[in-house]
Amino acid sequence: MDLPTKSERKAILEVHLRKRLKHKEILTGFKLDAQLIGKMADETEGFSGAEIEQAVISGLFEAFAENRSLSFDDILRAARNTVPLSVTQAEEILAIRQWANVRAVAATPADERVEYSSPEPGEEPPGDTAGDSDKTKKSLFSTRGGRTIDF
Repeated sequence: MDLPTKSERKAILEVHLRKRLKHKEILTGFKLDAQLIGKMADETEGFSGAEIEQAVISGLFEAFAENRSLSFDDILRAARNTVPLSVTQAEEILAIRQWANVRAVAATPADERVEYSSPEPGEEPPGDTAGDSDKTKKSLFSTRGGRTIDF
């Protein structure tokens, strides 16, 4: 399983926000809409689903600690203060993707992967990324692993 695409991050955010934003005290001044979820999905590029969930939880704890309702900035700050596994383990993720391109089928439908490139089976990921963190990050965020199957 690869990192979530933008549409998958939107769904993950919506699940965790709706799950936790049920009390009126928490929601004062916080409006959950498609634009907000889209901005958060952009900010969480490279995050796993668990890391997205923790950003939501951390934002709620921040608001609770200050005895106030949740704001978009609380969640945004939590996300920006998180160093996702896609940064700390980028080379390992790229290696797993390369393995998956030959041996696995992508869980994400092809039409949701259009903003990401996928190397052909056996093909190297774009560019030599060893020792170059900018190339590694670009390759990590612009590709997704696994073969697609069209039925």
